[in-house]
Amino acid sequence: MSNRTAVVALMLIGMAGRQVRAQATGIETTADHPSNGIVEIVATPIAEPTHGPRALTDPPEVFLPWRGLLDVAIRNVSRKMVTLDEGTWTRNYIVEVLDSSGKPVPLTDEGKNLADVASRPRDPLDYVGPAHRLKLTPGQESTTKMDVAQIFQVAPGTAYKIKIRRSAFLPTVDENGKPLAQRELSCTVTIDAAGVLRTH
Repeated sequence: MSNRTAVVALMLIGMAGRQVRAQATGIETTADHPSNGIVEIVATPIAEPTHGPRALTDPPEVFLPWRGLLDVAIRNVSRKMVTLDEGTWTRNYIVEVLDSSGKPVPLTDEGKNLADVASRPRDPLDYVGPAHRLKLTPGQESTTKMDVAQIFQVAPGTAYKIKIRRSAFLPTVDENGKPLAQRELSCTVTIDAAGVLRTH
């Protein structure tokens, strides 16, 4: 699979002078939909330790710098088996990042390249489908680690609001086989300027 194919569905916010499709919605004006009745989305920021493993003398709760890592889980909340197609996170998810003043965070060079590719019409002959297919039992989840810093110019010590949306490769019908009224999942993660709280 070419790089162009892997990122063709990515819609990013933050490119100065260019408007990408997802920008029209905005984080503040769009309500979150963490569940569609079949699957739900949960995003958790990850704190990277600044030293080795925590010593017994370390305080049990401490803020650590956030350097762009998120764990994003899609969980089966239905009573039946759910099939979930997975690929790269840059293809499956729409990510928006705003700073504490509400301004879009600039893209990295890699982010600009991905957004440029995503803005072009897709060649249907250059698409081979999702990377793999999962079957999730009730309560089971699939977790993706996102490195937002690859795409956006995020920095430790800064507050951010991150909206994550996904409709790609999710179930389209409910447990009775009827079309879902709300297929897309979305959630918002707030990063404090102090970093991410580690509690263990």
